Amino acid sequence: MNIDHTEHITSKDDLARFLDCILDDHAKNGGTWENNDLPSFIEALQAWLRDNGGYYRNMNIDYGSVNPWREISEAFSAARIYE
Repeated sequence: MNIDHTEHITSKDDLARFLDCILDDHAKNGGTWENNDLPSFIEALQAWLRDNGGYYRNMNIDYGSVNPWREISEAFSAARIYE
């Protein structure tokens, strides 16, 4: 599973597997993450959730059609690098 491609996350089980991949990526590549400690990761997660409407507009995705499981996975993926 590629943590930069979240369009296939459509269920709770998909999200759980995705989070396994996030943890694995952090173990292997956490030093390259912009937000590699818990406080900065949570702050970036909060910021992305507040601003994600712009992301969806830029990607020409109707926010109302986004599966909530996908939205959560996108938030976690973005929190690695979001400023």
